[in-house]
Amino acid sequence: MLALFPIHPEIISIHIPKTAGSSFHAVLKEHYGWRLKHIYKQQDFHTLNTGKKFYSNKPFVKAIHGHIKPHPNWKQQYKNAKWVCWFRDPVERVISAYYHLEKTQGIGRKHEMRFGELKPDLEEFVTLEDFKPVTRIYQAYFRKFTPDDLFFIGRTEYFNEDLQRFAQLIGAKSFRSVSENVGYNKADVSEEIITKLKTHLTAE
Repeated sequence: MLALFPIHPEIISIHIPKTAGSSFHAVLKEHYGWRLKHIYKQQDFHTLNTGKKFYSNKPFVKAIHGHIKPHPNWKQQYKNAKWVCWFRDPVERVISAYYHLEKTQGIGRKHEMRFGELKPDLEEFVTLEDFKPVTRIYQAYFRKFTPDDLFFIGRTEYFNEDLQRFAQLIGAKSFRSVSENVGYNKADVSEEIITKLKTHLTAE
């Protein structure tokens, strides 16, 4: 039988899609090694996102990282944990998400399948109800929480500088900067489209 262990993380890293989370995961993996638990299985998402007590398949977990949504129960379950998250300009994040879906369309989750069916352009992508779980993802992740709940907020646009600030906050040596899962070329998107996207995203 597979042994399961309670976790006592010092870091809970909330990975919002398309915000340099893969790069930050690589940094955490280098720093914590086997003490990092990467949350990527559906059952793990379900446990953490619904506030149930989480048990890991490995002992002495000091950090967890993944597409997990903050839950009020965490404050009692993981009293010593520091929550960290990276944010990105909403328009930049949406453009990156669009080109990612363009590559993965027709496979995987519901919105990926829907993207393959509709083949929207960028402006349609931010206006269609089908894709709001992707384009309005900050609301989905932090509906009940504020920035004050986070120990550290990183800015994707200033990844290297903020990464070193994070290192200082946790008393670590300077982290080696990495770039993982780098996506689209901003030059491919006109200023006119960027302005329209900004208008749509701030309209609600």
